[in-house]
Amino acid sequence: MQRTDQNNVMAKDRQSTTAAEALALASYRFAGRLLEAVAFPAAAAAAWFMERGEAVQRLGLVPVNRNSAPLLWIHAASVGEVRAAGVLIGHLRKARPEFGFMVSTVTRQGMAVARRELPAGTALTYAPLDLPECVALAVRRARPAAYICMETELWPCILAEVLRNGIPAGIANARMSARSHQRYERAWALAQPLMRALAAVCAITASDLERYLALGVRPERARVCGNIKYDQPVTPDEAEKRQQYRAELGLDERARVLVAGSTRSGEEEMIAAEYRQMADAISGFRLLIAPRHLHRLEEVEGILRRAGLPFIRFSRRGQESAPVVLVDTMGDLAALYGLATWVFCGGSLVERGGHNIMEAAARGAPVFHGPHMDDFADAAAILDGNGAVEVKSASMLRQEVIRLAPESEEYKKLARAAAETAANMHGAAARQTEMLLAAIEGRRKR
Repeated sequence: MQRTDQNNVMAKDRQSTTAAEALALASYRFAGRLLEAVAFPAAAAAAWFMERGEAVQRLGLVPVNRNSAPLLWIHAASVGEVRAAGVLIGHLRKARPEFGFMVSTVTRQGMAVARRELPAGTALTYAPLDLPECVALAVRRARPAAYICMETELWPCILAEVLRNGIPAGIANARMSARSHQRYERAWALAQPLMRALAAVCAITASDLERYLALGVRPERARVCGNIKYDQPVTPDEAEKRQQYRAELGLDERARVLVAGSTRSGEEEMIAAEYRQMADAISGFRLLIAPRHLHRLEEVEGILRRAGLPFIRFSRRGQESAPVVLVDTMGDLAALYGLATWVFCGGSLVERGGHNIMEAAARGAPVFHGPHMDDFADAAAILDGNGAVEVKSASMLRQEVIRLAPESEEYKKLARAAAETAANMHGAAARQTEMLLAAIEGRRKR
């Protein structure tokens, strides 16, 4: 009798929760329609300035799914997420060869990498604007069996629409920084029902898991799985690129190369100020700077000119030469890390949360990062002392680069540890694949 009463209470609980979620989703759509009345004309006008394919997809005209096989819609905001999605698709396709895939992205850089690197047969689209009619049209055309969001790129209208249609939604490589958590907490009444409705949350770290649970994700639907970005292999194509770039940049065995990757505003100026002392102290010193965002190229060029540094753009390699190279292309950073004697990962000397130091470590060079690694705290905790070194300032970076000569035993130990530690991090994609499939197929059977 007691068990029956308990089951009845649990059933009522589920019904009330479902009703609350349905009410929240309806509220989202109502608020979205009010916003749409104001925003849609402006969005349609902005579409005139986009390429035609991009414009129509932003308005919801994503590729039509004409297949009977289940289609998984994976949303990946930009380059890093697209690459992680590629690793996940490889594992999902191996486990379920019959599945189809559609990947949406927000940025043109993300789309360029998707076209170049994602597996053949993957449908590609720009993400629809997060407005009810645009999203509803996209869902009708794609007919996804599930929606998987990479990291924290959570769009309320998209989530509300797929959930309203009974489509399971999950988060792969789920990251939640303290800053993002605070933002979601301020919108608790709106965020909590969507979080509760998620079918699977594959958290990167225990801290990420804790923050998602605090926002309402059901404990039985979430667990720590690790970071898919650490599963990305060094491909034969990358090795070929590396040799090509080495020749085009005129790097012989005496060259000593510092690659500053994914730099953010303020960091290029700091590094430029330290360049002369590094070049004077290190024979054959070369500096490659790869800004995180290409729209800042002219700004960075101005910084290098004011500092009096001789530089060329990477796209001019083979035609011009200089000891400083400004990387002005997308998708080449991993191969350039393979040329590095030392790597500095940006977004960390300024408060931007850092970038993926594990990707750099996998190429077998010591990795430096600043103190601001909130978004990659897990990687910093694992790599610091095992291939990575935290530097508090650009002057400390300069001192460490000069001190850690490639001929020294300390350098060799760090480089070896970086590659070995990164190799030991593999397995997250397999764990997330298992969890996502269990959630998707469990929902489809109901």
